[in-house]
Amino acid sequence: MTENIITGGVMVNYGEAVTQVRKKFMFDHETFARILNISAQKLRRIEANEVKIDFWQFTDIMERGGVMYDNYWYYQVNSKEKKDYDAVQNIKRLVYRSRFEEVVKAIDELVKNGLPENPYMSQFITWAKVTTDSTLSNEEAIAKLEAALSMTKPNFDLEHPWTQHYNLNEISLIGRIAAKTFYLGGNNQKKAIAIMEMLLESREVNETAWETKATLYPPMMYTLASFYGQIKDSHTALDKCNKGKKISQVYDNMRYIPMFTYLQARILLDMLPEGEKVNSEIHYLVNEAYFSARAMGEDAFAELVKNNAEEYFGIVLSS
Repeated sequence: MTENIITGGVMVNYGEAVTQVRKKFMFDHETFARILNISAQKLRRIEANEVKIDFWQFTDIMERGGVMYDNYWYYQVNSKEKKDYDAVQNIKRLVYRSRFEEVVKAIDELVKNGLPENPYMSQFITWAKVTTDSTLSNEEAIAKLEAALSMTKPNFDLEHPWTQHYNLNEISLIGRIAAKTFYLGGNNQKKAIAIMEMLLESREVNETAWETKATLYPPMMYTLASFYGQIKDSHTALDKCNKGKKISQVYDNMRYIPMFTYLQARILLDMLPEGEKVNSEIHYLVNEAYFSARAMGEDAFAELVKNNAEEYFGIVLSS
């Protein structure tokens, strides 16, 4: 008897899993096919197991359906897919740790081993490359990201992005587009903030792996908080920092907590009237950011806080 992937069971085939995701939303074949960018005829054949799909196509469908699939794939993928999956997860971890030189090597190794020819993997590689390439201008980065996004969202409009059923690659690409758009200045900043708000709201309905959420959402909230700080909406920025700390705790991405704490100190410093000295709250936050980063082994960030403490805050931190 086939178990239910949506309630945590292990499915016996891809077709059954896709059928259950479609029925979860009470979609007919035509509606769900439009979401998946395929024909209704192909969707019917997938559900009937008349068309073979690879793991990455399956991943795309599960993510759009907001279904946790991690316990399922392990029993279904072949050795090549398992190796590719592990490589992708490793690249995500390296990006999350800002170990960009290692990211470049890992991407090269993944490409050398032969990538599946599908949009999911192409979009992931583009996101990883743009994220780690500091030589690209904002305009160049946006062009590359939008080209990758158009593989599955050809009509995506930065002005009207609110649509359901993004997969995680699309969320990553759109988030990076928003970040690059913000630095174009002017009205682009409001657009970028609106996009980031929308993406963060989407986390409530996306039942993907905790590790993936940990990679996506604390950095997005940090970016959003810094955006509000830069446009001098300080109270909203501080609120986003507090929410960011909670998200970091929920998804067990504790390394962002010192970063949010330090950002709070910078925002409060900017709010001080000219000539007023750093108060005890700011002093506490700088110390908390430094010592918590050290306790977590985030030595590079701790050193940055220490170096900036005296320059920006007039605070001397003891080692």
